[in-house]
Amino acid sequence: MYLTKNFSLDEFTISQTAIRNRIINTTNNEVINKIKVLCVKSLQPLREKLNKPIIITSGYRSETLNSIIGGSVNSQHCKGEAADIIISGMRACELFAYILTSDILYDQVILEFNRWVHISYSQKKNRMNALLAKHVNGKIVYEIFLRSTRFEI
Repeated sequence: MYLTKNFSLDEFTISQTAIRNRIINTTNNEVINKIKVLCVKSLQPLREKLNKPIIITSGYRSETLNSIIGGSVNSQHCKGEAADIIISGMRACELFAYILTSDILYDQVILEFNRWVHISYSQKKNRMNALLAKHVNGKIVYEIFLRSTRFEI
């Protein structure tokens, strides 16, 4: 089932962790509609601007799957509002910077451990938050990214 020209529902529900743990990571129509909005408002426009395929490394997560991977209890992945993405040949920090300087709509964009980018879209209100996720003393810490912040690209 295609949600937009370049994104299918399968990309959001497939999970190696779910398969290994025999978790059925399916969703309902309400969540599918939210995933479609994320694709229409954020991911498809990003794909078209970059003219490069976007790889979804983590999309929708059932509560069981989210718990196993240690996701936040309030994760937008469980609502169908978020995806972790990479683009082949593009560093995560470059993708993060591109999104911040573009007109792409989002609720949150997070550069996670300088390895991938989390992007979310909310049908309620989009905060346009930019964050950096880091490991500090064995814990995950999220720092607000200010546009004046310098980081290595």
